[in-house]
Amino acid sequence: MGEDKSGKLLQQKLVDALSEISAQLAVQSQATREIMEENRRLQARLTEEPRALAGGTRAGSNARLVSELARRVPKFQFDLADSDAFRRWISRHELTFVEDGEALSERERVRLLLGCLEESTYHRFVDAHRDVDDLYEEKFTDVIAKLKKTFGSHRTLMVRRQECLAISRSTFSDPLEFSNSISHAVLDAKLADMTTDDWAVFLFLRGLDAKDDAETKLYLMQYYEAAERKGDSVKLADIHDEWMRFLQLKKQTKVVSSFPSKPPLNLDVNKVEKKPKRKFKKKTRDPEAPEADKSEKFVPTCFTCGAVGHFSRGCPDNKSKKNARKKTRGIKGLIVCRSPDLMQRLNQRQRRI
Repeated sequence: MGEDKSGKLLQQKLVDALSEISAQLAVQSQATREIMEENRRLQARLTEEPRALAGGTRAGSNARLVSELARRVPKFQFDLADSDAFRRWISRHELTFVEDGEALSERERVRLLLGCLEESTYHRFVDAHRDVDDLYEEKFTDVIAKLKKTFGSHRTLMVRRQECLAISRSTFSDPLEFSNSISHAVLDAKLADMTTDDWAVFLFLRGLDAKDDAETKLYLMQYYEAAERKGDSVKLADIHDEWMRFLQLKKQTKVVSSFPSKPPLNLDVNKVEKKPKRKFKKKTRDPEAPEADKSEKFVPTCFTCGAVGHFSRGCPDNKSKKNARKKTRGIKGLIVCRSPDLMQRLNQRQRRI
């Protein structure tokens, strides 16, 4: 019995020693794993630091992916003559940005997209969105929508729907190209999203094909486009009321234009011309002209008696009239005199004369 107890005690001690050794091995194994994990993190940090210095806060693997995708996608250059160029470009390369660049962040994907724009095209896009503080902070889908609005087709939805009916097989040589154009036109015109009112308005405008309806169709198309820009829905009743209003306005315009207009007044306007100043020429004696005979003298003629040889002021008849006037004044003076002796002497003297 004593031997059995001693054997059991020895076995228990061996079990305890082995369990203690296994626990120590487990602790050492855990410490080793932690050390290896720390070494792995340090190694990854050492390899990423140089790339972080070259590419900012971006990861080195993303920087390589961005540069690789940029080499695969060609530059887009906007052309005014081809308004559908951006739609074709983005439809061809959109999966490259989305699927191949799945590991990229939203900002990196936008940066890659804008980096694929040609220099003048990029500045044109930035100038068109000056109200946005930072385009790189926008979502990738929002940036694509802005690019389509800037460089896409500016045709209205109704115009695109009307053009669907103008597609003809005769303009395409390849059946596959014809099928692709049909598919693109349907998607571009959003025919799947049309409601009953949209179809009614579409068929109404399509039916205005007479010669007299060309002006009416243009007016109603402009009315529909204005409502589309405002975001208002247009029903067939609205189009009909606007059509009646347009016809009434057109009729009133014809009535007003039928009244005879007053003839314009003919106004006589005298033309005022500036006359040139008269220039007086100074008379100069012609040296070749014969000189006048200085010996010829002027012979005066009297206007009182008509005789030749004297002037009127020296005419003898004027002197006799003056003497008669003097005598008359003297006679009058004598009449005024009151002395009878003096008057007698004056009368005698008058008789003598």
